[in-house]
Amino acid sequence: MFIAVGQFLDCTAFDPKFDCSNIQVGERTFNLSSLNRTWTPSITEKVSQGEFNTTYYINICEALPYNDTSENTCEAGTNICAIKTIKFNNDDSDDDPKIIDIKQIVKNSADFPPSYSFSEVNDGSLEIILGGGKYEEEQQKANITFLIDQDKDYEPDIKEYKNNTLFIEWKIETSGIFIGFLGYLVIGIAYNHHTYNSHGWDLLPHRDFWRSVPYMLSDLSKNILNYISGHYRGYSQV
Repeated sequence: MFIAVGQFLDCTAFDPKFDCSNIQVGERTFNLSSLNRTWTPSITEKVSQGEFNTTYYINICEALPYNDTSENTCEAGTNICAIKTIKFNNDDSDDDPKIIDIKQIVKNSADFPPSYSFSEVNDGSLEIILGGGKYEEEQQKANITFLIDQDKDYEPDIKEYKNNTLFIEWKIETSGIFIGFLGYLVIGIAYNHHTYNSHGWDLLPHRDFWRSVPYMLSDLSKNILNYISGHYRGYSQV
């Protein structure tokens, strides 16, 4: 659990482009490189003449795959785009639904630097705003709220699109334990340096414990191997 000191921290990125593996928000560092793939959440809407489907193609780490031989694809360099299709009720063919709209929402560009903010409420959430996309001469952006300390990475959840902004909520595995551990190290190192003018190993908080960790792990692995080999032979070693 986080200590509620400075519950909300806002930081505009100084890097001209977004790097999902190294996100700095104050003293915190986030690595979202585990999300580096194309995610495709979709929303279906039934209407009188058929069925609309909007599929969102999302990769915040790299540009989406681009097919320069087709007009029915996201633009080159796009990170988030939406493709809307319709399947008419009277269409009994096996053809793919008709594409009626392609919207570029995010394009990693130095002209539109990202912004970040972090809240410590409810195990912590990281908010990232990305831009660079354009649709019908209007600048687009995505407001993504990452809910951390989950048991795994989930599909991004499309909340709504309004005022040229796509709102996404995304549960991710980036653990609050890691962030708390990082804070423990940073605070402990700073304390030892300023209080005792420590250097090297002496900077680590509880240094004797960390020095003994490799030996503890070695002993543990040996005990486990002995236990397994003993049972495999039909007896337990004493």
